Amino acid sequence: MSVCKSKDFSYINKNIPRLQHIPTWWEGESLYGLCSRLHMLSGGRTRSDGYILFGREHSCRIVDVPSGMARFVHATEGLLGSTEVILKSRTVVAAYWPFASEATRRQLIDAANDVIATPIPIVLGLPASKFGSYHPLRYCAACHQDGLSRRGYFTWQLSQQLPGVWWCPQHKQTLEQVQKVRSVWRQPGSESLALGSPKSDAEVHALSLMQALSSTLASLERASPIGLGPDGHSKCSTYGQSNCSTPVPVN
Repeated sequence: MSVCKSKDFSYINKNIPRLQHIPTWWEGESLYGLCSRLHMLSGGRTRSDGYILFGREHSCRIVDVPSGMARFVHATEGLLGSTEVILKSRTVVAAYWPFASEATRRQLIDAANDVIATPIPIVLGLPASKFGSYHPLRYCAACHQDGLSRRGYFTWQLSQQLPGVWWCPQHKQTLEQVQKVRSVWRQPGSESLALGSPKSDAEVHALSLMQALSSTLASLERASPIGLGPDGHSKCSTYGQSNCSTPVPVN
């Protein structure tokens, strides 16, 4: 697996305090989920925690890929992974990484590391695409209740934040989405809007297919560093079909 070389951002970490307690990742947890959980555990102020974690007091407003990742790696003493590892395994960048060239990947890492840099969506070219450049927080209400019952807390799951995912394959229901951006570390279960339920088996299949494809793309780099070469699209198609239920005929 290749590791992209990026700029040295060690100068921005001088005189920045480290965390007193560094939590471990929960299974499937997104970067924003860990930060929100850490904020709850620490009982600190929203702005103070944002500054310690990312060098920006309003970091809580960026729910997909924050700037200042070099600060985060410094604050967590590298115990939670490098910038590249975290981007590929704990943020929505995981779904775009297989499509990115080596040059774009370096730009992504540099932009994420810097406190004040080109926003990640612009590096990916998302504003000009049909996907849009904002990835709102989503969660499954049933998963949320299960998490509260089992451990008293439910964290944001990366699998439910990926582009194109509006469906929980476990509970066979649409996700809920947070509509407003606020200067707080959000937790699942508040100020969300349930997405519309599918009206036919064909819509259920379409939602399942999109969920499986996004999850497959996000896992490609971790499973095998194949990227998307000449046969990458056929591989994605094969992986996506193998992760979906049997196609439902459209009447």
